Amino acid sequence: MTVKTRWGFLAICFALMVCCFIYDIFVPRPQPERHEHVKTSPSIAPTAQDDTKAKVKKYLFQSMIQARGYTCDSVDKLQPCFSGGYTVYCNGWRYEYRLKDVGGRWKVTVE
Repeated sequence: MTVKTRWGFLAICFALMVCCFIYDIFVPRPQPERHEHVKTSPSIAPTAQDDTKAKVKKYLFQSMIQARGYTCDSVDKLQPCFSGGYTVYCNGWRYEYRLKDVGGRWKVTVE
């Protein structure tokens, strides 16, 4: 590579860098949308939709328990399990049931 070719190559590289720099300055980039997500604890500020979903879940799980022949007149708490499924406490915390989805069917066991 001769000296003239080398200087020509460097001049082209410098011109490209200047063009890129000018492009970055003058062409506005789209700014990502900023959404402020405020996470609130359901126990502090439940929405009507969350409350409805919880009631439906309680009703469905209570129906599944009763359909298997167990006693569950009122659901006190639904607690998700780490292994999947739920633990359901019924009748003033007197009964404890474990509900787990096994192959698309819900299995109810007494704890």
